[in-house]
Amino acid sequence: MALVGVVAYAVLSDRAPDTSPIDSTPDGGNNGTAEQAPLFSLVDTDGNPVSLQSLRGRVVVLDLFATWCGPCRTQMGELKQVYAHYNSSEVVILSIDVDKSETQSEVRAFRSDYGAQWAFCTDTDSVGAKYGADYIPTLAIIDPAGNLTHLSSGVEQAIDLIAMIDPLLAS
Repeated sequence: MALVGVVAYAVLSDRAPDTSPIDSTPDGGNNGTAEQAPLFSLVDTDGNPVSLQSLRGRVVVLDLFATWCGPCRTQMGELKQVYAHYNSSEVVILSIDVDKSETQSEVRAFRSDYGAQWAFCTDTDSVGAKYGADYIPTLAIIDPAGNLTHLSSGVEQAIDLIAMIDPLLAS
């Protein structure tokens, strides 16, 4: 079933798929070096502007997904646990639908179906391409200074996400 989502995403993507998967090494693939996260500006499904720059000072968890993706649906339950674990003034979750054929109303309905309390957007600023999301779900964790500290594809467990986020809050 996950293979169907991967193939479908590659077909729907507006660029040729990269044959190499996103690095999912424990350090997020950055080998200990700080890399600035690619900036973006979007409008959420409630009509509010959202930019990565405006979220500086908080840990940001980006969830790149599509509503039809089975693993993305599984990821929602894990993200709900992460959301419940933190104060939104410290950690922000932002789900971005990278399927350009899906509408704001479809994304809004998906958010409602899962009872998610965080912001959801459609990808009008090529965020999926900027973050190399060749597979979905793709998760990125960005520290309060705007550095990309983790990037991986596939479902991430809440306990693992919390273990990556906690040290970013302590520093």
